[in-house]
Amino acid sequence: MKTRQLLLREGLFMAFVVLLPFLVTQACSREEPSEPQSPQKIVMKIKKPKPQKESVSPPPPREEEKKGPSIQMVKPQETRAPEVKISDVSAQVAMRPDKAKAVPQGDEHIYIVQNGDSLEAIAARPEVYGAPLKWTSLYWCNQQALLNVIKGPEFEKGTLPTGMKLKFITQAEAEKNRASQGKALWVINLFSDKTMRRISPLAIKLIREGFHPYIVKTTIHNEPWYRLRVGFFKRPSEAKGVRERILQTTGLKQVWIAKISEKEFTEYGGY
Repeated sequence: MKTRQLLLREGLFMAFVVLLPFLVTQACSREEPSEPQSPQKIVMKIKKPKPQKESVSPPPPREEEKKGPSIQMVKPQETRAPEVKISDVSAQVAMRPDKAKAVPQGDEHIYIVQNGDSLEAIAARPEVYGAPLKWTSLYWCNQQALLNVIKGPEFEKGTLPTGMKLKFITQAEAEKNRASQGKALWVINLFSDKTMRRISPLAIKLIREGFHPYIVKTTIHNEPWYRLRVGFFKRPSEAKGVRERILQTTGLKQVWIAKISEKEFTEYGGY
């Protein structure tokens, strides 16, 4: 039994040895020899960098730019009441197209107020006084009629009701009044100011208390000033007694007595 198995093994071994070269040859013939492959080339397109412009640094900011835009501070101007030049008032009155309504009624002369008229504008009319500062005379002659018509610090510039009748003193009447007074060249000077805002209310108060104030214009250091005065007296002693009453009425601390020129007396006396 063992011998038979040994023979079988030897036969199989011999067959394997005979067939082995043949099997190896068949296996090799099936494989194609592959050529050695060269490594794959990778082509990359390299862009040539553009030449960069030379950067120029901006100039350093000026000192003003560092601080920012300059802001000019403007000091607000002081608010003042509008001033009306006397010459302007006279020119406006002369250019008005409407006719003056100054008519005599008995022994009195009456002016009929037109649209937009004021005491100052009426006084500036040549057929009335021809001088806007003489509005105090208009108020003196028409106290009751004007009592509650206009109120404010610049009464003389307020518009009066159209059609109102105002009395005024004619030049002939003023001359007659001056003749009865004689040379009364002494007056009481209350105070001076650049505008009429304080002068006008005090002038009206004095008229209502029975005094006869008037306003004159003067120039001090090339600037117009207005003086409020009460007249007219022949002697300083007469003015002294009235001065005390004025101090009590107005509350002013000081007023003084002054002698005026004959020209001023002729212009304002009798009105």
